[in-house]
Order: sequence, then structure tokens, then C-alpha cells
Amino acid sequence: MYFMAKAPVFFLCLLFSSFFTKLTLAESIENSIANAEKIQFDLSQISSEGLIGPPNGLRSLSYEFCIPQTQAAIRDLRLIDPTIQYYRQSPGRIGCDETEYLCIGETHNPRWKEILEAIANLPYVEKIQQSFAE
Repeated sequence: MYFMAKAPVFFLCLLFSSFFTKLTLAESIENSIANAEKIQFDLSQISSEGLIGPPNGLRSLSYEFCIPQTQAAIRDLRLIDPTIQYYRQSPGRIGCDETEYLCIGETHNPRWKEILEAIANLPYVEKIQQSFAE
């Protein structure tokens, strides 16, 4: 009963504290993701469902990154998100070299933020960029 009486006060304090902070939505998201500097596109444009664009044109954001050509790296990636595609022969726009696989993922997933954070936390992933299909 005590918590129920105090809960509205807590939520009001939380509301006012977030109202008065100077952080933008993008900064809030980036501050909550470890290794956010590896993610080189605007996270604030992505909805909680992992979609971008106007209400009548929502779509998934594609992103790309490189991993070493090892079974261990592929295994790590499959544990994070089994839907990520990897390509052995393409450098992508990101410029994977001959010792790396190009990997392309999509944000259309309620766990998009968790997935991106897990990828950014992999020590061998140097950067994650938005991918543009050609």
C-alpha cells in the first residue's frame, strides 16, 4: 500500500527530471548503448518497432559491418541475431577486406537496440554503418 501511495510522486519526479535534461533522444539512446561510437548512423530515427520513415512509408533500416572470416565469429553473430546475412565475396560500402565477411542486418525487430549493442560490443567489429541496397 505504501508503494502505491508513493508511486505517483516517483513518476512525477521521473517525468520532470527527464523534461529538464538537456539530452536529445539520439543522445539518450546512444548513451544507453555501450560502444555507441561504432554505430555510425542516427539511432533516433528508429522507432521502438525498428522502423524508420513517415507513417505511410515505414520501413526497416539496413546496416552493415565486417567480421573476421572465422567460424567463431559466425557463431557469435548467429547467437546475437540468426537473421543477419553474411557475404564472403563482397566488401560492401563499408569496405570489408579479403579476410572479412560483409554482414547485413535489419532493424525491423523489437530487440533492434539490444542486437545493435551486442554487435557493437564484439571486439572485432570496428564500425556499423547504414546499408543502402544497390
